[in-house]
Formats: sequence, C-alpha cells, structure tokens
Amino acid sequence: MATERDRMRKDIAMRASDAGPLARRLNALAVYQRPFEQPDFEFGEWVDQPGRGKWYRLSRVGRDFLEYCNDNGWVQGFEWVDWKATPQAQRLMDDHSAVAEANPLDLSRLITVLLRQDRLDEGYLGAAYDSGLVTAIVRRASTLLTDLPAEGDETDWPTWWGMDHAERRAVDAKFRKPD
Repeated sequence: MATERDRMRKDIAMRASDAGPLARRLNALAVYQRPFEQPDFEFGEWVDQPGRGKWYRLSRVGRDFLEYCNDNGWVQGFEWVDWKATPQAQRLMDDHSAVAEANPLDLSRLITVLLRQDRLDEGYLGAAYDSGLVTAIVRRASTLLTDLPAEGDETDWPTWWGMDHAERRAVDAKFRKPD
C-alpha cells in the first residue's frame, strides 16, 4: 500500500520531469500543500524525554519537508538574521496573506529563516507550521508553479543569486499578477 510519502515522491517526479530548475524547486515545496492542509495532520510534537529534556520531534512528513528544503536549494547563505529584522520580513512572517504575493526569493528567505532559527530555538519551525506560515509558503509555491510560463523556466538558483536587481525584477515580473 502506497504511503503519503510515496505519493508525494511520485508527485515530485511526475510534476518536475520536464520542468526547469525553478519549477523543480517550487514543485518540491508544492507537494506538501495536500498533507499540510489536512485537518488531522501533525507536523510534529513536543516530547519530554528523561535525561534529554523537552524537545520538538518532527513527524515523518515534517522531517521530509525539512530535508527537501535543504536538498532543493531553498536554504541559502545570506545574512538571514539581518533580513529577519527588516519590515519586509516582519510583514511576511506576521501577515500570512502577504505570503500570497511573495516571489521565489521571498520564499527562499523565509524558509532559510525558519530552518536556521529552528536550530537556535527548539520548536521554531513547528510554531511556524502551527501559525499557518509554513502552509502559506507551500501554497504560494504551488501557485507560482501553476503560473510558470508554458515553455517552462530555466532560471537556475545559482544564477538567480548572481543576478543584479534589474535581472531579478525581470524574473519576478513573470510571477506578478497584472494590477
């Protein structure tokens, strides 16, 4: 019997088979929309273990999400602590409806903050899931994936990080809805 994890891996392979690098990365997030939106889904739980203390244990799908974010280029090296303090970051983290307008760079920055902060603050990622932020991120990735041009998008992540502001704006324009 196929597990949810097996179905997600199959979805990733099928949806990304002919996709460009950015589409593959968006797809790696988008496949989590279905399980994360299930009312009975548990991202993780607090465990009080004698000798170790209290810690947050991710569910199997939660661990897979963490792994996919790392393996698919969503966690980037940048001054995430400084960015987290910016008004833009605060708006995205506090107002989940703002995530619905985020571009791929915004999603990458959010994910980087969540995963890096979780290393310093046990359960931070779980709290972000409970607040709805993680689900908003995967929902936005799904929308961006759907909105990719029919010919695909060959924007590769290392290239993205090497772009100047004008080049990034041109790529972002592909994902913005007309006013």
